[in-house]
Amino acid sequence: MMEPRTDFSVLIVEDDERLAWTVAETLRDAHCEVRLATTGADALHEVRESPPSLVLLDLGLPDIDGMSVCREVVALRGPRVVVMTGRDDADTAEKALELGADDYVRKPFFLNELRARVRAALRRCQPEGQDVLRAGRLEIDANRCTVTVDDRVVQLSGTELRLLTFLAAHPGWLFSKERLLEALWPEDRAAHAVQVHISNVRRKIETDPSEPKIIVTVKGLGYKLVV
Repeated sequence: MMEPRTDFSVLIVEDDERLAWTVAETLRDAHCEVRLATTGADALHEVRESPPSLVLLDLGLPDIDGMSVCREVVALRGPRVVVMTGRDDADTAEKALELGADDYVRKPFFLNELRARVRAALRRCQPEGQDVLRAGRLEIDANRCTVTVDDRVVQLSGTELRLLTFLAAHPGWLFSKERLLEALWPEDRAAHAVQVHISNVRRKIETDPSEPKIIVTVKGLGYKLVV
């Protein structure tokens, strides 16, 4: 299982200090930087001053209703939110998710379950520059496995997406069929497969003949993506 990056930070918002420290030690073992807040006001101050990657939020806070804190954190469009609640009802969980929380866990919980839920949320915390690849008219969202060309969503197969992503990550570079095979399909030595995949990708992304080509063939040498 992939470990979260060590530069991920988690803000634990919990007024039970004993529980907060126990959770903090568990998350440090999972290679997270951890900070603590015991009130909603302190939590919002922390998020505004130094936004964490994720807020682990108890709903039963002494000063501000946890749902209000959740709403404000989500509105900042920064940290992910995982809610902790002792309220054993479906409405609470549903409301938290509707407000924009990524997940919730009910108290009492097993620490390994909490750690797993935090890990899952952190895996979705990659900065946009690493998630979304832009090259000219193309936008490739790695998390959602979607491709957009001039604001038009294009449906590609997994193989086609791998090929286009590789070319878009190296705009202007010329790759031979053999080099593409080596990089993307080392187990497949059929050079004609590259030509087939290139043709399929072109058919899907180059629908307007009046627009410049996105993938260009250099006869006898290979292919390159033009920005």
